[in-house]
Amino acid sequence: MLLKKLSFYRAFLIGLCFIASLSCEDDDVREVTLYDKGTVEVNASTTSIAFGETVTFSETSTKVNKLEWSFPGGSPDSSTESNVTVTYSTPGSFDATLEVTYIDNQTETKTFKILVEGPDEPLPFGDTPVSLPGVIEAENYDLGGQGVAYNDTEEENLAVSAGSPTYRADDGIDIEVSDTRTNIGYTNADEWANYTVEVANAGPYDFDFQVASGSDDGGKSLKIQLLNQDTGVVSDLGETGDFPNTGGWGTYTSLVASGINLPAGTQTIRIFFTGGGTNVDNFTVTESSTQGGGGVPLGPLNIAIATNNVDNEAGYIAALELAGHTVEAISQKYENLDASGVATLNGFDLVIISRNNNSGTYGTDPGVRANWMSVTTPVIIISPYVARTSRLQLFDNDNGIDGVGSSLDAVIATHPVFTGIDLTSGNTGDITTSGLHVVDTPSAGNGTIIATTGGANYVTLAEWNANTEFYAGSSMAAGKRMFMAASGTYDFNDIGTKYFLNVVEYIVSGSVYVEGVDTSGGSTDPGKTLGFYTERITDENNLATEPENNANYIITTVTNAAEGSEAIYAQFDAVNSDNPQTYGAMLTINPTTAPFALAEYGFMNISLKAPTENTKNIRLRFNTNNGNYWVTLSTADTDAIYGMVRDGQWHTLKIPFGDIKLNGDGLPLDVTTVEVSAFRLRTDDADFDITANYDWYLDDIYFSQN
Repeated sequence: MLLKKLSFYRAFLIGLCFIASLSCEDDDVREVTLYDKGTVEVNASTTSIAFGETVTFSETSTKVNKLEWSFPGGSPDSSTESNVTVTYSTPGSFDATLEVTYIDNQTETKTFKILVEGPDEPLPFGDTPVSLPGVIEAENYDLGGQGVAYNDTEEENLAVSAGSPTYRADDGIDIEVSDTRTNIGYTNADEWANYTVEVANAGPYDFDFQVASGSDDGGKSLKIQLLNQDTGVVSDLGETGDFPNTGGWGTYTSLVASGINLPAGTQTIRIFFTGGGTNVDNFTVTESSTQGGGGVPLGPLNIAIATNNVDNEAGYIAALELAGHTVEAISQKYENLDASGVATLNGFDLVIISRNNNSGTYGTDPGVRANWMSVTTPVIIISPYVARTSRLQLFDNDNGIDGVGSSLDAVIATHPVFTGIDLTSGNTGDITTSGLHVVDTPSAGNGTIIATTGGANYVTLAEWNANTEFYAGSSMAAGKRMFMAASGTYDFNDIGTKYFLNVVEYIVSGSVYVEGVDTSGGSTDPGKTLGFYTERITDENNLATEPENNANYIITTVTNAAEGSEAIYAQFDAVNSDNPQTYGAMLTINPTTAPFALAEYGFMNISLKAPTENTKNIRLRFNTNNGNYWVTLSTADTDAIYGMVRDGQWHTLKIPFGDIKLNGDGLPLDVTTVEVSAFRLRTDDADFDITANYDWYLDDIYFSQN
């Protein structure tokens, strides 16, 4: 019995030892294992976004030696951080990849496919794009809602809250509905509305907005933009400029932006509000006929001056005849105009109703007024008494007529009537030696205000299209009409004379010709001009070379031009240009034949455009056989030098050679001895900053005698 117990215990002990040995072997295996395998733990906040939006990538991988993110199409395009926020600005499908290198140098990757959607397709109001030329009702902006069809800065519809009926079910913009009109109102800065249009022909167009403002500060500029539906890129095409108080939120007037270049086909036009205080009813888009500097020379005009004091017209007659026109001025011939007088006036190219008239004979009698309305010849009315509501009805105003100043404020600084006139901060300066006779009103009704009287906001120059009521309930004329403030006797100075003759030419032809500049190609007057043109045949008067980048510029050709359809864009890029430098930015145009002489010329003319972000000085420089001569366009000047304003708009500068000096401040350019080897646009040494904006657009550069 004892032996059996011993055998049992012996077997039990042997079993325990066996089990213990197994335990020891298992412990030995764990001791030689160095680490568990690393893991890739990664996350993307989303994989489907709209262009311009962001994706946040994060990782919590284990046993990592190195991380390498790659984000094609994104910004940044790579990273080594654990958490990265990436912006995708271009539509498309992109692979975002994380490569993890473990501590044993093994690698593993994780890929996300990021779908970046482009903007929504155009959704025109009423399902059909508006045909241009044509009329666009402001309230009929595209479908699609906030951020797609429009941007409104508040969710509340302020017009509806104020008692207006609701115009459309998706109403997001503040639309006012009344018995007489439906309009966009309660506008604020940075709001916008999109309109899908079908443009018949590529080229320049005029945008005529019907606007109103009851704000003490007046209404703010409307910017016209083009939205690329494939990329979402928005391009500025031009803008109207600010306008004065029209007399009330329901008192509408015309506000024009001229020469807006549109591509043909289906396009999305964006109207961008630069500020508040602006109501918009509609805008009419017509093929542009107001391209200053284009066209052909205006032939001699046959002009009738309606007056009852020929002696006082001597200055006007002399200015017109010196410009090559013929003038008829016979006292009282066209007072109390009858049908025979209408037939006679329709045989002239232009009629001017002077300040020297008894206004009671112009329209007090409804029959006489009707006769004047039937004149198809363009008419310039200088007399504010004749223009008032109880006479020929250009203005809904009969009071406050007097001389209030001798200078003009240009409301539409790009208008052809200012061709060849140096505008300073939007003001022409004094144009007369005495005072202008105006109507005491800031409104031109259904007309377009081109200029107001310096500091007074009274209409000084305005135009009305044929067959258009001057204001609601007034008469309408069969021909174009303009009001131009002047005085009884001719007291224009040199600037005023140029302005007067420009008005005469514009009302007849729709443009103002500049000698030597022709939009059809080639120089118009060989021997009178010489220059670098973006759209001209190459001949002895057109040096026609491609611009070269000397430092930090990416140079391209763009279609938004000062004239025609091509201009040069010099984009400052200190990293990606083909010639990055640390000393500045510079563009060079070399002549086809160098050097060339300037002995026959006295002025450099150049069209420039710069964004508001460009706040640094720039030199316009000639390299010559006698050294470098330049003039600096400085942002430190209190006035816009030569009319140059960095507002994203084209400005044509006319610079006397006497202002272009050796090293910028030495002797003036002597055209009798200097020969030019190159033209350069170059940053000013004193304020060059590698992070600043030096973007410039250039169009025709040419040299003229006067």
